Amino acid sequence: MSSATVEEENSRRDDHRCPSTTAMDGEKKTESRMPARTSIAPHLGDIMSSRSTTVLLSDEFTSLERIVLTANGNLQRIVSAYHNKPVTVEILYNRLRNPDLHSSARTSEEPEPAIYDRQVELWCCNQVFCVATSEVVVNSEAILDLVNEKKVGIGQLFRYLNVLPSFELLSVGRHADGIERTYTLSTAGVVCKIHERFSNNLFNLR
Repeated sequence: MSSATVEEENSRRDDHRCPSTTAMDGEKKTESRMPARTSIAPHLGDIMSSRSTTVLLSDEFTSLERIVLTANGNLQRIVSAYHNKPVTVEILYNRLRNPDLHSSARTSEEPEPAIYDRQVELWCCNQVFCVATSEVVVNSEAILDLVNEKKVGIGQLFRYLNVLPSFELLSVGRHADGIERTYTLSTAGVVCKIHERFSNNLFNLR
């Protein structure tokens, strides 16, 4: 038997033993040739994009502290679930740092990015457990129009745009009253640099 004939015979035997699909009992077995999957969803359902950073923190932080310090956009949900209480956000200020550059009279063909300064308090169990101070840089005229004309809040931009921002943890540490971290959330046209200071009773709110 020639080499080609042997290969064809082996191929027929393999096809007989291992059909391409397994049907339910009582159903006709059919062959389905599905195209090979070339990629999978990189974020696997996480709320951040494929560039979300996984980090290993120092053992000086407890396991609960590490969960909080590496939370990539779901901090409020984590704290709410831990205490089984709602988390609310109170805006302390939200202001445009360079308003003269973004007035209706501006004539520059390539305007400077709009920079917003923002600070909020996160509350749970009638206590402030985190103060977040942000610098939000907007480089897109379309997004700036959402903020100025459609009054979309800086804190709601990612959700309004229906995008998964990239998360990058820049630093973690301790201050006199607890833990702290700095990170960025970014997508095309927007970069948010956020510093969060947590209270020392974060896990003992009463």
